[in-house]
Order: sequence, then structure tokens, then C-alpha cells
Amino acid sequence: MQLSAASEHQALQISAASTAINDMAASIDQVSTNASESSAVAERSVTIANKGNEVVQNTIHGMDNIREQIQDTSKRIKRLGESSQEIGDIVSLIDDIADQTNILALNAAIQASMAGDAGRGFAVVADEVQRLAERSSSATKQIETLVRAIQNDTNEAVISMEQTTSEVVRGARLAQDAGVALGEIEGVSRVLAELIESITDAAHQQAESAGQISQIMTVIQQTTSQTTSGTSATAESIGNLAKMASEMRRSVSGFALPSSKKAG
Repeated sequence: MQLSAASEHQALQISAASTAINDMAASIDQVSTNASESSAVAERSVTIANKGNEVVQNTIHGMDNIREQIQDTSKRIKRLGESSQEIGDIVSLIDDIADQTNILALNAAIQASMAGDAGRGFAVVADEVQRLAERSSSATKQIETLVRAIQNDTNEAVISMEQTTSEVVRGARLAQDAGVALGEIEGVSRVLAELIESITDAAHQQAESAGQISQIMTVIQQTTSQTTSGTSATAESIGNLAKMASEMRRSVSGFALPSSKKAG
């Protein structure tokens, strides 16, 4: 009976081990599934980071173009301001000439009045020259006012464009920093994807190994069950034989052989 009990105990242990291995195989298979999903997520992260980096690079390129255009426009406006300054200088010169012409016309009028009738015709010309000089002086003052307004607007435009250029440069630097960060994220995501892929492969291999072990344990369990059944039957047969032997001993012990008598 001890052999039968030992066989049954061994069968229970093998059954428990087989159940544990099946549970482990299921857990490993779940880990493998989760690792596969994580690998897919990591690959998508790499793709998204790569696209984000491309967008940032395009943004940087666009900002560089805007910066160049603003700088070119700023240079043209500066040249316009310089031209306005030159116009202002010319207007100042014309104004000086008009003032001098006005003075000369006034002197000519005085001389004509002193000449009497002989200078009357010259006085008329002097008056016309004086009025022309006054009109020229008035026109130059208006032009000077307009030129100053143009110069002020030009200076403000230049300052505004310089500020805009600074903001564009700052934006480009921020975009570059973002590009560097996205590049690092892409690199980390790529390494993570490779690690997860390695884990996935290892989990697949472990799942296959656990499945094979589970199959082997199932076969062992079946064999052990058969052995246990055979052992129980053998133990029962041995018990029956022992019982029969005991009964035979009791039966035989009831018989006595006759003793032989010696002749007289």
C-alpha cells in the first residue's frame, strides 16, 4: 500500500506542477502580447517624432526665408530713408536759394524805385521774381514737412522690422531647440522600440518553451496516472494473494500427519 500511496502523491505533485506551468505559459503569452502592443506603440512614437522633426525643420526653413525677406525689405526702407534725407538736403538748398532770390528781388525793387520811371519795368520783373521766390520757399517748406514725415515713418518701419526680425530669429531658435528635443525623443523611442522588440522575441521564445514543457508535463501526468492505476491494481492483487496465503496456512495447520508405530 505504501507504493500506491507514493504513486498517488507523485501524481498529485505532477498535476500541480503541470497546472503551474500552464498558468506560467498563459502569463508569458500575455506578456508577449503586451510587449507586441508596446512595440507597436513605440514604433508609432518614432514615426510621429520623425514627422514632427520634419515639420520643425520646414518651419525653421520658412522662418529663415521670412527673416531674409524682412532684412531685405529693411535694407530697402533704410535706403529710402537715406534718399529722403538727400531729398531733404536738396530741399534745404532750394529753400536757401529761394531766400537769397527773395533778398535779391527786394534789393532790385529798391534800386528800381530809386531809378524812377526808368526802373519801372525792372521793378515789375523784380516783383515777379520775389513772388516766385516766396512761392518756391513755401513749396520747399511743404516738401520739407513731407520729407520729415516720410523719414519718421521710415525710421519707425525700420525699427518695427528689426524687432520683427529679432522675433523671427528667436522663433527660429526655439524651433531649432524643439527640433533637437524631437530628435532626442526619436532616438530614445527608437532604442525603446528595439528593446521592446527584443523583449517580445524573448517572450515568444519563453512562451513556446513553456508550451512544450506543458505538453511534456501533460504526457508525464497521463503516464503517472496510468502507473498509479497499475500500482493500485498490483497492490490489490498482492493483498489478495497475501490473504489467500494466510487462509492456506490456517487450513494446512488443521491437518496432522499420522505417526508411525514401531513393531513389537
